[in-house]
Amino acid sequence: MSATTTSIKVTPITPSIGAVVEGVDLREPLDEETVRQLREIWLDRGVIFLRDQGISEEQLERYIGYFGTPITEPSNVSYGAPSDAPPVHSGDSGLVKAVAERWHADASWLAEPPAATALRMVQIPEVGGDTCWSNVTQAYEDLIEPLRALLDSLDAVHWMAPSLAAMGVDAQDDKTEYTHPVIAVHPETGRRALFVSEGWTKCIVGLPASQGSHLLALVYDHIKSPHYTMRWRWAPGDIALWDNRAVQHFAVPDYDSGRIIQRVVTAGVRPVGPQ
Repeated sequence: MSATTTSIKVTPITPSIGAVVEGVDLREPLDEETVRQLREIWLDRGVIFLRDQGISEEQLERYIGYFGTPITEPSNVSYGAPSDAPPVHSGDSGLVKAVAERWHADASWLAEPPAATALRMVQIPEVGGDTCWSNVTQAYEDLIEPLRALLDSLDAVHWMAPSLAAMGVDAQDDKTEYTHPVIAVHPETGRRALFVSEGWTKCIVGLPASQGSHLLALVYDHIKSPHYTMRWRWAPGDIALWDNRAVQHFAVPDYDSGRIIQRVVTAGVRPVGPQ
């Protein structure tokens, strides 16, 4: 089967984050120039959206494969899925919606968090179920220089306990955690991004607990600013692809059930700080 050449139209969603891409049909393989353009848009905008994509799980896996190596999501393995499960998984996100109702980067409690995430909406609830994203690269760059310098020098512990607790699992004895720089340097763009989140960050290394919690609260409040965020109202067939190294997201849990998704991630690398 030959690759399909496309004519791409890009519509930014806000000045700082997100873009709708038109003219791409994922039912067929994409040509090299289309992939190059998509990667460029993705790295620039943080999260890109394709509409009306009636594709299979295999075609979704092929799509994200243009951006990295698809893997079985590590968090699913931690929740009991077999390690050899297919990379794309489907289900009703309403069953685990409490897990993602915090600003976060996916699975930052791993040594090598996923680099990219793709989500395809299959079925939407009657109302609700939106997802928000924040450009944590621009959020970092807009901080005053003394605060950037402080954050550049720090590390933080990320843990899985909040995920387990949100799923009703006793997380008191869970030891799944990893230490990462508070500021991570993007391996492709070289830009720095905030790499702590209210979802998975446990503490800042070397700071008294009270001072660390106040510093984290300042960063979390900054990430939520409308200057850096966008909100997406899903329709069936929508696909979002986001750069887990440059943005964070928040899945709004204002629905009961009936939000059926397909989801897949790519392998990442260990985050590296400015130091």
